[in-house]
Amino acid sequence: MDVFDENTINSSDSSDEDDSEIIDGNTCSDLELTELFTSQYHLSAEECVSLKKTYILHMAASKTFERIVIGTSCGSIQFYDIRTGLSKLKTPDCLNGLTSFITGVKYANSSLDSVLVSTTESVLMVDLRSDDIAHTFCDDRESVRKKHFNCFDINNNDRIICVGTQQRDQEVYLTFFDVRKQSLLGAYWDSHHDDITDVKFHLKNPDLVLSGSTDGLICAFDISQTNEDEALLSTLNTESSVASIDWHETTLGKDIASCITHTNDLQLFDVSNLEDAEMLKTFDRETVTKHMKRRSVMDCSLINCHSTMDDEILLIASSNYDKGKCLRSLAYRNETLVPSTDFIGNKQIVRTSVLNKNTNTLLTGGENGLITLWSTGAMADSKTNIKSSNLKEKTYKKHKMTPY
Repeated sequence: MDVFDENTINSSDSSDEDDSEIIDGNTCSDLELTELFTSQYHLSAEECVSLKKTYILHMAASKTFERIVIGTSCGSIQFYDIRTGLSKLKTPDCLNGLTSFITGVKYANSSLDSVLVSTTESVLMVDLRSDDIAHTFCDDRESVRKKHFNCFDINNNDRIICVGTQQRDQEVYLTFFDVRKQSLLGAYWDSHHDDITDVKFHLKNPDLVLSGSTDGLICAFDISQTNEDEALLSTLNTESSVASIDWHETTLGKDIASCITHTNDLQLFDVSNLEDAEMLKTFDRETVTKHMKRRSVMDCSLINCHSTMDDEILLIASSNYDKGKCLRSLAYRNETLVPSTDFIGNKQIVRTSVLNKNTNTLLTGGENGLITLWSTGAMADSKTNIKSSNLKEKTYKKHKMTPY
């Protein structure tokens, strides 16, 4: 099986027969773009993770934003030091030669030396000090047929791991593990009916978790309850297929859940009171394209939602036309999306991003195997050293867009 088969659900090819006559481009002049996208960023460092055909699919930063860990489409895990301009760090031998597809990476919240790597078979907790796997979390019950792990998260006190699985035999699980006891706690299986694509614990409350699925549902659970029926606080219907979800907190302390769908729509929900959760706004692909000041709707790709230092929701989006060089951000403000940043110098179709809320520094990774560090403000010196400046730009064949 080709290694890309498991990772093409958000595949970034842009063309479609219905849109084949539309050549993407800006809908306004360069001067107008400058006046609209006023939040300035510059490319301050860049590193190519491999000279082979490699996508960066997963990326996570330590809580202090000193280091990042990435997972690639060819099954490699790599570590980089952000403080030294993305210098490469040693990968523990235990993470070399993974045989299962990587489905997620994450640093523990309480330690720079503890990293979690999720594959389709298990979640590995790695101690970077000893270069050993501290524990392997998997559902090894003989009474249950194994289901591939799609996604995972760990709560903010590093005690519980939640895993979302693929559907198998008409069943799909949210599985929970106790980190300290290194044991399986249990699972929920009634709330979703198709592949679970993302799970996210609340930023502050370790007992609240959101799950999203290709069945179109976002479920909110209080895992301190004794069973799934009591734990289920809210079910939100996106009427689409959920690609990713996240929590955000406004300046007034209000909780908002963001959802990016497989049809490249953005949906925002008020989840301050989960029992009365409701949709705030929805922005379809055409609307996002319009706010990006681009022409081709079919080339528009939504990448991620982040919370900024001003507690605004920031949408990272791109056009897949011309190798994805157009990368922009839109801020959710006054119930609409407004232009924020035009990332000049982007060289690839971006697949993942991480934002440091304390500094608004952005990291992106994508289909040319490049990690790019974007810093706020205009570039002070045009001769600033960019590590990848002498690397040849890699070009790959386009892949079919998501079928949803």
